[in-house]
Amino acid sequence: MKGKHLNFSVAGMILALIGLIAIQFFWIDRAVTLKEAQFEQSIGNLLYSVIQKLEQQEALKEVQNHPLGSSMFYKSGSNRLKIDLKNNPDSSKLEYRIKQEQIKDTLGSFIRNRKTTRHLISDKDGIKIESSPEQLDTLLSLLSEERLNSMQFRTNLVDEVVNKWFSYAFYQNINQRVSATELDSMLYTELRNRGLKATYKFGIFNEKGESAFDVICPVHGLAQPVQNAYQARLFPNDVFKNPYFLYLYFPNQKTYLLRTMWVLLAASGVFILVIILVFSRTVLTVIRQKHLSEVKNDFINNMTHELKTPISTISLACEALTDGSVKKSEQMKSSFVEMIQAENKRLGVLVENALRTAVLDRGQLILKKDVVDLNQIVSEAVSNIQIQAKQNQSKIELQLFKGALKSSVDKVHVTNVVYNLLDNAIKYSGANALIKVKTDLKSEKVLIYVSDNGPGITKENQKKIFDKLYRIPTGNIHNVKGYGLGLSYVKAIVEKHDGTITVKSQLNKGTTFIIKLPAT
Repeated sequence: MKGKHLNFSVAGMILALIGLIAIQFFWIDRAVTLKEAQFEQSIGNLLYSVIQKLEQQEALKEVQNHPLGSSMFYKSGSNRLKIDLKNNPDSSKLEYRIKQEQIKDTLGSFIRNRKTTRHLISDKDGIKIESSPEQLDTLLSLLSEERLNSMQFRTNLVDEVVNKWFSYAFYQNINQRVSATELDSMLYTELRNRGLKATYKFGIFNEKGESAFDVICPVHGLAQPVQNAYQARLFPNDVFKNPYFLYLYFPNQKTYLLRTMWVLLAASGVFILVIILVFSRTVLTVIRQKHLSEVKNDFINNMTHELKTPISTISLACEALTDGSVKKSEQMKSSFVEMIQAENKRLGVLVENALRTAVLDRGQLILKKDVVDLNQIVSEAVSNIQIQAKQNQSKIELQLFKGALKSSVDKVHVTNVVYNLLDNAIKYSGANALIKVKTDLKSEKVLIYVSDNGPGITKENQKKIFDKLYRIPTGNIHNVKGYGLGLSYVKAIVEKHDGTITVKSQLNKGTTFIIKLPAT
């Protein structure tokens, strides 16, 4: 995939991801908003119900405090008249219901304000007549004098109760009409009936913010009005008295609502996290595959050039030896044979390095460890590469630790590690390079230093030089042979020996590789 196409694809995936997450957050916000609206509606209904019950209880108390009680009986002959005062929340007028065998006078609730009185008279057959004078006269003419006397008695009684009720409501203070304890119990019951378990506080205040209670409820009491509290007017039918308002406040409302939605929020969070992780993994995989494709192409090109040179050299030497038209001395034949052997050995090293890397990748490498002196291994590696250093007009200085450096290692692979580091130092330092090799023992660790005075490595490349197939870019200059397997092999072998390898380098000031292996 070309770089431009890859960039467009990644950009499109990022935009799609951002859009998907934005939509998810939008729906979460809508869900929270809907939950808040439902909560507010439920609290509004709750306050209406509480205020209505307070008015009903106040009316019922006045009726019950009447000397005759809430139910009164009047006997006349075989008939019995019963007055039962009840609250009718659907009416704003006073009703009288009269039946032949059991006459009931029901005191309706006064909501908003007291209006004209309506007389509803029903007999056992269900006849209902509104209270216009003509209708009332018609009904009264049908009733016996005994029933009229009974009805007049009950009417006077109800009027007396109603008048006392209005007098009570007018002259009583708000804290005498409402008990904080009863109101708290009523609010608690209403909240639980609606499935709400949020922590709440309440209070009753006038328009000036003054509390109606001398003593604040210790648990749920509210000392002063709160801006975010829900409020509703108490006793809205009191026309001539200063209004008082019931405040209901939920200090942890937001937290409570979110807690009730934790399943939705948790699931959404998990889905968003999974989407981000999968997207990130996908983008990284695409980028990594693109990088590996580029590295693979570079490796093939480098390997092709590395193999082409010895193959061409061997081919030319073979042609020279088999060409009968050219007279060849024994010395010339020996020179061609040595050339073929050297190039063949070079091919073997290239193939062996590639095979070693493949074995490491598959995890099939088995180390044959023995306790050896690392000073000896380092000395052998330096000795083997001296010819190559002289050809490059480079010098190698060796400083060994005074004493044995025993460690349990695979001698062949550790020798290859030191040899690779020396080979890189010679190749990348150029002509007349000075390479220093040093061994040491610190904190039960054997240390091997390989330093050069070459061009150095940038900090960015220092993070990548141990990656497989990675080569430091040199622009259009290809004067250094290699295919990016050496240092990845070095790191893999060192780590298999429970060791570490680090690099210290500055541009134009050389490079130092430090190997640490456990001492025995």
